[in-house]
Amino acid sequence: ATAFGWTYHRATTLFALAQARYRRRGALDDEGLSWLAEASTLCRDYGFQNWIGQIDELAGSPPRAPLQP
Repeated sequence: ATAFGWTYHRATTLFALAQARYRRRGALDDEGLSWLAEASTLCRDYGFQNWIGQIDELAGSPPRAPLQP
């Protein structure tokens, strides 16, 4: 997405990665938080308003039990 300049797809992919990390581990680690922060910045800078609420919700999510393998 980055190589083609697809900012929207980069933002949504980063958000999806952060969601998957949260679901798998029950919390966001530094890398997951970094993905989420970049997704938030891209959405706010480029006006992708429909994702901001979901990003903010995940950012404020409390830790929970991770998924069982």
